[in-house]
Amino acid sequence: GRIIQIGDGESLYRHPAHPFVATFLGRVNVLQRSEQSLLNNEIRLADLSLTCPETLRGAQELLVRPEDISVCMDTPSGWARAKVRQRSFMGGRVQLTLDVDGQAPLTAEVDRDHGAVLGSTVGIHINPGKLMPGTVLTIGADHVSRRSLPDPDRYISGRHATIDYRGGMYYVADTSSNGVYV
Repeated sequence: GRIIQIGDGESLYRHPAHPFVATFLGRVNVLQRSEQSLLNNEIRLADLSLTCPETLRGAQELLVRPEDISVCMDTPSGWARAKVRQRSFMGGRVQLTLDVDGQAPLTAEVDRDHGAVLGSTVGIHINPGKLMPGTVLTIGADHVSRRSLPDPDRYISGRHATIDYRGGMYYVADTSSNGVYV
């Protein structure tokens, strides 16, 4: 193995140096950028374009944590429109699964008293400063992995390994419980 980043828990969570650190320490949403969005250094959420920080130029995928997606019951200027696919009460928080045109469903966390219910149309906003690069390919047997592998005998972990291309080299990280063979 290789140490990717050293720090206290909060620093690692808030400022991961690598997509593996971000996904290992918490949940993230993966946002995709089209070729045109890459050229314009923006991210599209439905009909809204958000300009990305210069440090994210060239990152095909961007990551954002569920608590970094703001949700309101209307759609003010500068906010994208989303539809609530699922609402899960979690005590002090509510987890919303949101359908946003042009992206995979997003998970957002809101206050337990938030008014969004199943089927609601809501406004969402992401502070571009909360976006993280997400250029790592995850492979595994679950539906969340970027590359799902058929595994009728259940040998492959849900998130089996990550493959990252940096500086002209590929890096494979074992994230499984039973080893990776390359």
